[in-house]
This record gives sequence, structure tokens and C-alpha cells, in this order.
Amino acid sequence: MKTIRKITSLLLALFIVLGFIVACGNTDSYNIPDNEISDETSASVDTTESIGETDRTQVKDNLPDDLDFDGQEIRLLYRSDGAYLNQEIFSDTDTGEVVDTAIYRRNMSVEERLNIKILPIGVNCDIHSGAEVNSKVKKSVTSGSDDYDIAANHMSQMTPLAVSGMYANLRALSYLDFDQPWWATDFMKNLTIYDKCYMMAGDIGLSMIESTYILYYNKVIYENYFPGTSMYDIINNNIWIIDKMAELSRTVYSDLNGNNEADKDDQYGYYADIVRTSDGMLGSCNIQFVEINESGDPYFVLEQNERTFEFIEKVHSLLYDDNQTFIYNSTGLDTENTLGFISGKALFFPYTMFGAAYLRDMENDWGIIPFPKLNEEQDKYYTTAHNGFSAFAILSSCRYPDIAAAFCEAMSSESYRYVTPAYYDTALKEKYSRDPETQAMIDQIHGSLYFDFAYVNSANFSDVMQQFRDLVQNNKDQAASALAKKMTTSSKLLEKYLEQYKELDT
Repeated sequence: MKTIRKITSLLLALFIVLGFIVACGNTDSYNIPDNEISDETSASVDTTESIGETDRTQVKDNLPDDLDFDGQEIRLLYRSDGAYLNQEIFSDTDTGEVVDTAIYRRNMSVEERLNIKILPIGVNCDIHSGAEVNSKVKKSVTSGSDDYDIAANHMSQMTPLAVSGMYANLRALSYLDFDQPWWATDFMKNLTIYDKCYMMAGDIGLSMIESTYILYYNKVIYENYFPGTSMYDIINNNIWIIDKMAELSRTVYSDLNGNNEADKDDQYGYYADIVRTSDGMLGSCNIQFVEINESGDPYFVLEQNERTFEFIEKVHSLLYDDNQTFIYNSTGLDTENTLGFISGKALFFPYTMFGAAYLRDMENDWGIIPFPKLNEEQDKYYTTAHNGFSAFAILSSCRYPDIAAAFCEAMSSESYRYVTPAYYDTALKEKYSRDPETQAMIDQIHGSLYFDFAYVNSANFSDVMQQFRDLVQNNKDQAASALAKKMTTSSKLLEKYLEQYKELDT
């Protein structure tokens, strides 16, 4: 058996030379080191570099070469709603489609490298729901039945299970190296309290990249109204702020049907929905929900932060003043509002990276840009992701948590080297974007992902993040009292959350 594996490893190594998407390691013995990878052996990688500046295939992880887990089965529970969520976990065959092929070969490579067997267990549920997966996790862990090793689920909806003792503390396990570029550094930082962290995200799940909030803009409309200027120059000159977006949007409004009313048949600067606008701009404007005190405890600062109310006022003005924005209620892709942008009725349109696939047949050229900054004093551009992307947790009932940790590190590093570039460089940058400037902008956006502690844990604090969806709609003069009332509830829930967190096993 050992000889067969060595022959296979040689063949896989040959595939690397030939350009195939494979990576393997030696599997001579069953070996689980007792201690974690030391700081001295951790590779120092500049995670601020864009994808285009780094040869990802040359960035290696620190997993020992002699790991051999003797065919151990890794049971991975995940959401399954079809191609979107299936794709990030497994592909049945090498279909020839670039991302499917990369995922298929990644899984083969990790199985060979660690001598394990991946058993994906899909739960058919809506992309916006994690209830079914959460139910199975709770039933398995509380009954002691040990049905699964790892769960991948809707990020926001899986956070409440962390304080219920359902997950293992990732900081206490071997092999996981969260300083590596395949982990979402800001996400991991904001989930770590008292040196405990129970969820992970990064290149291990393609949905994080696909869920990144962005603005699409119609290049034809922009060039018609602002000839001789460049949207990219506005961004690169650090003047892409909410006020600038409102100025451009006001300029391009046109009463196309001539009825002297602003309606869905007119041309607007911004085709908006409240959810994407509020959530996306909370991240892009770097609205800070919490700070950390000397004891390491997070506490809310929203009410004391002047930026909070400046944010509410500016977003409210963008949405409701001067016919610059058309607001729609649906957030789906196959809807009239999306078709409205495709048909050329709006300059700006909010969505995520995933939406690019739906615009490939749009007649007018379009570009991708970040959501704007709050003001020119803001230090840089920030980007956040829709809170429904997949985060991963190793269950507290897992019999071999260190093996599961090694699997997650190998899957994430292999995804970083091959799966992400397959989606990012080929499926997104080459297939969907239409010019080098847009491709460079995607690089910039990808490198600016930001996650606030309370944004990630919003479900634990009475959906405090979603409160802003209401605040930016209502009269801004009522925002202070509405937020104060919300903070009373959310702050009490935060105190209770921290008490539960401290009691969790290390």
C-alpha cells in the first residue's frame, strides 16, 4: 500500500511540473506531533500584497512533510443549494470547467498528502439559511453521537453555537497557522477573545470571495456625462467618498419617460436596495461597533462615535435626496432591478463579486469599484462581505481535532494556491471583467477585506448590524434615540455573551 501511495505521489508531482493543479506531501508514517508549529518555523508572508503581485504557487504552508493519518475519514457537514455552495466544498469529477477542476484536484491532493478520505455531507437548504446545519450540529454534539468532524455554515447564523460549547477552540489545536495569507486575518482577529477562537474563514471557502460587496458601474453612462475623466482616477486620488457618489448620481438622473415623476422607467445614478447599501457601506466607511478595554473585553462605542451619525446622515441623503437613487425592495439577481441596470438605467449598482456572472451579456461596458469611503479623512478604502459566506468550525465532539485542523490548513493553503486563482484570475477577471483597470480594482478590493467584531457576531447582539438598515431609511433626526434604545439591549447581550465565552473550555 505504501508503495502505491509513493507511486501516486510521484505522478502527482509530475502533474505539478506539467502545470496541473496538484500538490502532495510525503506519507511515510502515521505521525501527529504533540506540539503546535513554533513561531520560529512560521513563514513570514506579507498578506497585504495583491494576488497579482504574488506567485501563490510558491507560498507553502508549515505542515510537516511526514503527516500520515492512515486513511482517516473527514466528515464535513455543509450547506448545499446547488452550484454556488456545492462548488466550494467538492466537485464530483474533473469537468473541464476551471473552478470545478481546481476544486476536484485540490481535494484529491489533500487526500493524498495527508492520507485521509474526505466525506462531504451536504444539507439542502437556502443559501441565506444555516438553520438545518445548526440543527444537525446541535443534535450530534449534545447526544454525543459524533456524526461530523467539521461544519461549514452561514457565518452569522453559526456564531451563536460558539458560546454553546459546540465548537473546539481553534487556538488550542496544532497545525492551524492563522498568520498565513489563506486565512482572513481581520476575520480571525475579530473572532478571537481571551485567546479563544471557534470559527475560521478565508480561502478554504470560495463563498467569502464571492460574497465581497462591490459596486458595478455603467461605463457608457459615466463617459457620456463626465467625458475626459476616469472613475478609477477618482478612486486612486482618494476622493471616492459618499458625497462624491451622490454628486455623480444627481448629475445623471434623467426623466426618460417625460412624465415629470421619478419612477422606475427613469435613469438614475444609483439603483439601490437598503440591505446591500447599509451592510456594504458599514464596512467601506469603517464604522466601528466596539473597542477593547484593558481587560480584553469588547464594549460598544457606536453611540459615542461621531462617525456613526455622520454615516447615517450621508447614507440617508444618498438614498432619498434629489432623485439620485431608485430604491427597490428585492435583493435577488433575476429581478427587474437587475435587468434595469443591465439595460442601462443606472450608473451604479450594488452587489457582490458573485453578481458578475449575471452581467457578462450586458451590452454596455461595466466596471467594478469599491463602495465609497465616509469622507476624505478616512485612512483608506475598506471592503466587507455579506454575512452569509461560509465559515468553518471543528466540532467539540470531533474525536481527532488535530487531524481535522491539519485538514483545514491543507485545504485552505491548497485553495489559496490554486482554487482562488482559478476563480479570481480566470472565471472572474478574464471571463467577466472587460478591461485591465477593472482587474486591478478587483485586486485592490480583495486586499481590503474588513470585519468588525459586532458585525461578525451580530446575531448574538439582537442583530445590531441589521439595525442600520432601519436607521438609514428613517428620518436621521430619530437615529440617536433609536440607536440608544438598541444599544441598551445589545450591550446587555454582549455582557452575557462574554460571560459565556469566558466559561468555555480552552
